[in-house]
Amino acid sequence: MSNKKELQKIARRCSAVVDGEMALLDDWARAAGIGRAARCLKRRDRIRTGARVRMDGALARIDALDAKDVKSAPDDYHDWMVGSNEDGLAHRGEWDVNAISDAVFTRALDRSLTNALDSVRDAEVITRDCLSG
Repeated sequence: MSNKKELQKIARRCSAVVDGEMALLDDWARAAGIGRAARCLKRRDRIRTGARVRMDGALARIDALDAKDVKSAPDDYHDWMVGSNEDGLAHRGEWDVNAISDAVFTRALDRSLTNALDSVRDAEVITRDCLSG
């Protein structure tokens, strides 16, 4: 597989984390009471208008690259970075939103936004690394 294809593949994994965070918050909003549901939807909207927009731009820039400009493929550290975000999303996805304390719920909302933004930054960092060789 070409370096560009490898870069596109890992960037799409980053994108899937952003989408996954929004889907998790949608699921939690459906399962939670009114107060928590509103907080979930508000956080999901922040991800959609911030992280999702930035991720779309990063994907478009990667897709527009000429294959010869991508000097190296993502390495094991890059895979670990993205895997860490995927693992965090999967872990929180197992939680019952109604069974966690308010403090844990608040922290989980914060983590959803942070994880989405980390995924965008990871895609940007991995792109720079692959372009510089």
